Amino acid sequence: MKIQNTHTYTATDLVPIEIVRQHVRALDDSEDALLTMYLESAIDYLAQATNRVLGAGISVITLDRDEVSEVVRLHGVNNISTL
Repeated sequence: MKIQNTHTYTATDLVPIEIVRQHVRALDDSEDALLTMYLESAIDYLAQATNRVLGAGISVITLDRDEVSEVVRLHGVNNISTL
């Protein structure tokens, strides 16, 4: 089984940049691009470390021929739109 996850959100959808700015005590918005990169990296790391999709996303699951006849359990899936 191969699972490919694509998130459909931006990092600032999950954590507003204002909160990050307050956390690092930035004085103005001149470092927002760098803070956004840091935030994206932190979210990617957390998603990989916990093996979870954070926020809304699209997951494409490809089964081998042998796996089609077995029951496949998908934990943490909220909605399946296409089979």
